[in-house]
Amino acid sequence: PPLYYLLLHLWIALVGGDGEARTHALSLLCALLMIPVGWWAGRRLFGTASGWATAALLATVPFLTYYAQETRMYALAVLVGLVAGALFAAVFALRQRRLLPLFVVFGALTPYTHNWGLFFLIGCGVAWIVLVTLAEAPDRRLLVRDGLVGFGLIGLLYAPWLPTLLDQAAHTGAPWAEQPKLEAIVNILEVTVGGTGTGLAVAFVGSIGLARMRESERERARAALALLVVLLVTVLTAWIASQISPAWSGRYVAVAVGPALLLAGAGLVRARPVGLVFLAVVVVLWWNPQERQIKAKSDVYRVARILEDRALIRPGDTVLAVHPEQGPVMRYYLGPGYRWADALGPVKDPQVFDWRDASDRLAATGPVTVLRVVAPSQRP
Repeated sequence: PPLYYLLLHLWIALVGGDGEARTHALSLLCALLMIPVGWWAGRRLFGTASGWATAALLATVPFLTYYAQETRMYALAVLVGLVAGALFAAVFALRQRRLLPLFVVFGALTPYTHNWGLFFLIGCGVAWIVLVTLAEAPDRRLLVRDGLVGFGLIGLLYAPWLPTLLDQAAHTGAPWAEQPKLEAIVNILEVTVGGTGTGLAVAFVGSIGLARMRESERERARAALALLVVLLVTVLTAWIASQISPAWSGRYVAVAVGPALLLAGAGLVRARPVGLVFLAVVVVLWWNPQERQIKAKSDVYRVARILEDRALIRPGDTVLAVHPEQGPVMRYYLGPGYRWADALGPVKDPQVFDWRDASDRLAATGPVTVLRVVAPSQRP
């Protein structure tokens, strides 16, 4: 989807360059914004203490620590999902109807940020149906009308992108993805919170706290139920869809990280005193910058410097990227002046890899075919 790349284009123009520090700063900005936004959302939905707990979780959660240091859309996806989830709960559970236009905007931005935003909206739709079912008769008709207006406007805002989405689904997809097994749902916790055990413990203690919501907190209990339905349906819908057309990766759950931490913050402060102690322990455990994993992402920069420093590459040489998607990264660090090829053959524009029908194109070629084309042009 186009939102992140449009913002990145504008950001590069604003900061005056496309170096790692400059482009990572956009992701870092999104991650930092989530701390006050999480405080606002937690406080609005579940009270002041929950706001502070949510802010603490968002400030230290490993998923954001990692993706705040990448030029990718995942930090933005968490931010948009957090705001959209909070607005949904405020509008349809707490009945703060004046926020409906904002929910429409951020609801539409979610699938414009990542395709899993569509699963997120399905989760919101199911949660809306649940809330309509539980609503008392006087409020039910108004709740139905707000839902039809809100989701209808989101559909209109997203409609211009549908032809592109359908074309991508038919010709691009995720050729590296496999059909996820059931344990893949639990394995999401390894990606988002740094460990399955920690994630399950947060869910367990948080659930105890949410179950303690008093009768005076009926509206907040509805908000918690709505967010829980959104979270579960988002993940389950994505899992089911990936059985049909594989498009599963743990990092794609970014759109649901915000609602999950809102629930965790609300639950932990209500499971006191154990919950507050556990919150402190979790924040300490998450206070880990994961430098080793971040530094191990790619060796292209180091290899490019070795090639140039040792004069192992000269202008006019052909650079062959064995993994096609590494070609643009190699071109970025090596600069212009070379010819390019990859596992599909000679490359005209080395600054982009064309994923369209990539699996079929890779199956139709191979090392021998590529070398027959590329090798004769090389000097001995």
